[in-house]
Amino acid sequence: MSDTIVMDVLQAEHRQWLQTMYPEQTREIPAAGMVEEAAELLHAVLKMEQTRRWGADPRHGDLKAKLLDALGDCVIIACSYCSSANMRFEGLWAHATHGWEGGTMELSVLLVKEAAEHFGSFQYMCLVKYIELVKSIARMYDINIDDATAVTWRSVKERKR
Repeated sequence: MSDTIVMDVLQAEHRQWLQTMYPEQTREIPAAGMVEEAAELLHAVLKMEQTRRWGADPRHGDLKAKLLDALGDCVIIACSYCSSANMRFEGLWAHATHGWEGGTMELSVLLVKEAAEHFGSFQYMCLVKYIELVKSIARMYDINIDDATAVTWRSVKERKR
C-alpha cells in the first residue's frame, strides 16, 4: 500500500488534531515551527554532506531517517500555518511545482532564510517558495515527498497530551 497522502485530507485531519492538541493556535506558532523544521532539515543535510565527504560519524545516527522526518515535518508545519491563516493547503501544494537548482546545502540554507525572513507574515507566494524548496531538496535525494509526509503524519497524529 502506498503512503501517498492527499493534502486536503492531511489538512482536514491536521485541523482536527490541532483542536485537541493546540486549540486556538495562532499563526506565530507554526511560523516559528517552519523556521525550526527548516533548520532541522538543514542539520540533516549538513550531516549527510559531512558523512559523504569524511565518512560516517556514529554520533549522528540514522541520517536518512532524520532527513525523511525533517522533510515531512516541514510539510506538516506549513499545513499547520495554512490552517491557522485560513488558507487551503492543497492549492498551495499544487502550485509549488518549480524545481530549484543548486546544492542541497544551498537550498536548505535558503529554506531557513525564507522561513525566518517571512516569520509571521507569510504571503501565498512565500509559502509556495517554502514548499518548492522542500520538494526540490527531497527530489535531490530521490525521496518521494508525499510518502515522507504520510509517514511523518502517521507518527505525529498519534501524539497525545
